[in-house]
Amino acid sequence: MTEPFEILIVEDYEPDAQFALRLFQKSRIANKLHVIRDGAEALDYVFGSGTWAGRNTAHPPLVVLLDIRLSKLDGWEVLRQLKNNPLTRGIPVIMISGSLFADEKAQSRQMGATECLSKPLRIVELKAALANSGLVWAMADQEEVRQAAG
Repeated sequence: MTEPFEILIVEDYEPDAQFALRLFQKSRIANKLHVIRDGAEALDYVFGSGTWAGRNTAHPPLVVLLDIRLSKLDGWEVLRQLKNNPLTRGIPVIMISGSLFADEKAQSRQMGATECLSKPLRIVELKAALANSGLVWAMADQEEVRQAAG
C-alpha cells in the first residue's frame, strides 16, 4: 500500500489552524493533515532537517497552506526557499493571511505560489486554489492523486 500524500498546514495561530483542520475534515479529505507552527520548523519538516532529521522526505507534502505572517521565519522566506530548491519547487503552495494587503496576491504569484487566500478560509476558494494547483479535490484515491501531481 502506498503512503498517502500529506497536506501541510503552516499556521502559528491555534484557532486558525483548528479551523483549517475542521474545514478539511468536514470536507472528508482522505489525506493526512499535518500542522506546523512556525516557518523554520516548516522548512525542517519539508527538508527532513533539525527536529525532523529522521523524516522520510521521499514523500513531500501534496500541498502546503502557508501563513504569511509566522514566527521565526515568515511565509515569504519559506516560500522563497521552497521555490528555489529543485526538490521542492513543484510543491503547490497556497499562501494565507488574516490581513491580506492588495499587493500580496500579486507578490505571492510572482514568487511561485498557486494562490493567496484570506482567512478565515472558505471551502469554495480553497477548492478553486487546489484545482488551480492541478489537484483533485476528492483525494481518496491516492494513486490518482499521485498521477495528477506527477
